[in-house]
Amino acid sequence: MTKAKPIQEHEFNEWKTHPVTEAFFEILKKWREDQKEVWASGAFTAETKYGTDILNAQAVAYCKTLEVISDIQFEQLQESE
Repeated sequence: MTKAKPIQEHEFNEWKTHPVTEAFFEILKKWREDQKEVWASGAFTAETKYGTDILNAQAVAYCKTLEVISDIQFEQLQESE
């Protein structure tokens, strides 16, 4: 597999402020808020405490993943190289 060319900070900043990227991050934000609304409606309540715990853990992980993606910083990309 060919290694990708290292990303420069100015390239990352251009990407992060590009209208398509900004729209993508807005979608992630909306999905996260939607998930909170689903949780508030009781959708993550199961017949057992264990089932409820699993559903809630999955929802928290989903929201956390969206948050991590949305908050990506240039330095994090450097760490992964």
